Amino acid sequence: MSKKSILLVGVGGYGRTYVDLLLNHLDREEYPVAGVVDPFVEKCPLYDRIQEEQIPCYDTMEAFYEEHEALLAVLATPINLHAGQVIEAMEHGSHVLCEKPLVPRLQDLDAIRQTMARTGKQLSVGFQWCFSDVILKVKRAILAGEYGRALRLRSYTAWPRDFVYYGRGGGWAGKYRARDGSYVLDSIASNGIAHYLHNMLFLLGDRVNTSAPLVSMKAGTYRANAIDTYDTVAFSGKTEEGVPVYFYGTHACNFSIDPTLVYEFEKATVTYNLFPPKDQIVVHYRDGRVEPLGSPNDSKESGKLLGTLGQILGKNPAYCGLDTIVPHLACFDALSDFVPVWNFPQELVVDTGEQRYVKGLHWDLWRCFEEGKLPSQMGFVWAQPEVAVDLTSYTAFQG
Repeated sequence: MSKKSILLVGVGGYGRTYVDLLLNHLDREEYPVAGVVDPFVEKCPLYDRIQEEQIPCYDTMEAFYEEHEALLAVLATPINLHAGQVIEAMEHGSHVLCEKPLVPRLQDLDAIRQTMARTGKQLSVGFQWCFSDVILKVKRAILAGEYGRALRLRSYTAWPRDFVYYGRGGGWAGKYRARDGSYVLDSIASNGIAHYLHNMLFLLGDRVNTSAPLVSMKAGTYRANAIDTYDTVAFSGKTEEGVPVYFYGTHACNFSIDPTLVYEFEKATVTYNLFPPKDQIVVHYRDGRVEPLGSPNDSKESGKLLGTLGQILGKNPAYCGLDTIVPHLACFDALSDFVPVWNFPQELVVDTGEQRYVKGLHWDLWRCFEEGKLPSQMGFVWAQPEVAVDLTSYTAFQG
């Protein structure tokens, strides 16, 4: 088995980005693709390249492992399949890079932990900013005290999504459960803009590969679309250290606002997309210095893949593993457990035939973001009282 042989599981959706990376941008001999597992592989936009490279294709992981080995299995499959596939790959001798979210429920992690302990295999989860040189520079500066004590972190994203978006993935998008009854809990917080909630918790973690848990939050969730979960979320939370965290996001809008971050510290404020240039992390120090750090999207799939291989080969630490994802998982599980989903008033919802959006919602949430307040505090006509949740003893999704 090659030291860097890779199995790709799921290549028709997001997984095609790994196909493109490995076949078109990395050295094929140094990073050989051992095989592809996807029962609908012919739907992959790069299927011709897969055939051209004569990569063996299988419908199941079991069939692949009957004939081959792989150092690393990369999983880009529906959420409800992740836990079983992680375990299957490890039991067949592969380390795993799994796209986010790893699992829908906190208790799903138990079997994965046990398998890791039994097999000695390692796991990475595809929160790509954890592997970004720019984000890691910010985190190391925080850990070194260069920015001083954390004061407040805020994140806002408004990304319009249409009916096609909610029809993707074989019908699991926006669902509590998949068609087979297994949990999915797919929502804007768990999946659509998950990176930007996870990143705040990650940067507040006490080590390079940990995230800070929230001990409490006040939250509201809403929907304009005909889904089980929610397409809009607004909440405030506090970490064990008392740092306020504000998270706002919606897909039920007709105007796009790319992820905008403001992370306030005693000695500096870290921003993203707040001012030009776009897609740049910029540090604004209290003494007047301004330090552009670059794009947190500097590596994307290559960062995740090469970072995971480096971890396996002992060249770098594990940037995003189980300890890194638990606080984020606890947040969206608690939202599902304790916070009701409110339907937006029908008179505010516009149906274009291609998408549903709420009039002026992008601007309402921007005002919340600017002021560090929740929708009910702003008095919006659509706002409902936020629910307070104690997370200090929260350990498992109850359903």
